[in-house]
Amino acid sequence: ALSKNNNWFTNALMAVVIFSKKSFKCVMKDDREYFFFNIEITLELLTLRVTGMSLVARTIAGESLLF
Repeated sequence: ALSKNNNWFTNALMAVVIFSKKSFKCVMKDDREYFFFNIEITLELLTLRVTGMSLVARTIAGESLLF
């Protein structure tokens, strides 16, 4: 279910889901977890590109989306 502040999502024309997990070999030998960093960089570049096209990009994280 969406939190109250994310009700705008039900009217969104498009959704992009970014997924990663530790088993994608994104954990360094010293236990640093780079898969979080990869998600943030991807999201940042996508947001910059969308904004450059005069569109709006919004983010939500940690929602349990059931369709």
